[in-house]
Amino acid sequence: MVKPGKGIFPKRDEFILQSIMFFFLALACIELSGVLLDRSNSWRWSRIVISLLLFDRIHVVYTYVMLLRVPEFRGWMREWGGGSERIAQAKILGVLLAVFFFFFKLPAALAPLVAPATTTSLQIIFFIAFADFHANSQFYGVARLYEKKIPGAVVPRAFKLNRFCFIMIFLLTFTSLVSRQFFPSDRIILATTIFGLLISAFIIGSSFFRCRENASLQPIYLIRVALLPLRTISAFAGLGVAALHPLEYVYLEKKMRSRSIASNSRELSWLFAGAALFAMITAIPLRSNFGPELRAIFPDYKSLISALGALGSALSVGHFWLDGIIFRMRDEKTKKWIAPLVLDEEPRREMETPSFRPIAIPTRAENTAREVA
Repeated sequence: MVKPGKGIFPKRDEFILQSIMFFFLALACIELSGVLLDRSNSWRWSRIVISLLLFDRIHVVYTYVMLLRVPEFRGWMREWGGGSERIAQAKILGVLLAVFFFFFKLPAALAPLVAPATTTSLQIIFFIAFADFHANSQFYGVARLYEKKIPGAVVPRAFKLNRFCFIMIFLLTFTSLVSRQFFPSDRIILATTIFGLLISAFIIGSSFFRCRENASLQPIYLIRVALLPLRTISAFAGLGVAALHPLEYVYLEKKMRSRSIASNSRELSWLFAGAALFAMITAIPLRSNFGPELRAIFPDYKSLISALGALGSALSVGHFWLDGIIFRMRDEKTKKWIAPLVLDEEPRREMETPSFRPIAIPTRAENTAREVA
């Protein structure tokens, strides 16, 4: 039996995340049983809750704030740009502009050749694929961080098998989500959900087997993997993924800022608060239930509302893409700049900040002592 205690977040944060996970799993089970909840209403209410809380929008902008203001992220960006932050920023801006054009101008540009409805469907599929793969990748990546608590307990073959299982869950859930969106088929959705749950059970079970003699919270963490296939048939499972994914990111961002050389910067706190406000502004037109209604209520501002929605989509896709690059722990740039902020076991090392001054990354104990003082 796994003994609780070793997690990658402080105990309070671990407790909050695991409580939210079990809460949404319970709601999903109640919804699917049909005992207390009407499934037709649960989908509508879950969309409203997501739109009001904007959980999954706020964390998107944090990626860009960290790249611009956190010294370690700027150091990573400078190396990624071949020694120049401006080159890296130009790359990011180019991708954002291309995605913005894809969401804002593509239907009109292809109108003579393709029906706007078809182009919109392609845009939705593109966004769902990126978002779904991103959510799966984050769950897998965070699970790997827990494995740092059990060194030597996982062989390379287990790494490859787990990665294969997560890829299979992505393919199954993506197929179900696209099927439910465009060509509803109960058989496809049910079959992919069952296979997804079987793979989830294997991931969780194998983790319990590997960690049975170690005090790691990884098996408890991996229970949330069951939410991924369940969200194709349960609105509350989808809401659970939409809540857990950004909360994990925010907690991880909080941990990285606390270990950064700029951990006491008041400017950073104001910047992150401003980022949250900006995310809210761009998120409202992006919502499927708010966007069309806003355009109908304010017909004179259709272009502005569509532009804000396209901006929100571009920022989201850019966030998906950047996270896949920044947190690739096998990359030397990530090992040098980002890993010391994420992994407690990373040794203190001398680094150069973007101003080219050698600065020592403080340890967690040093940060705690400084806060107490």
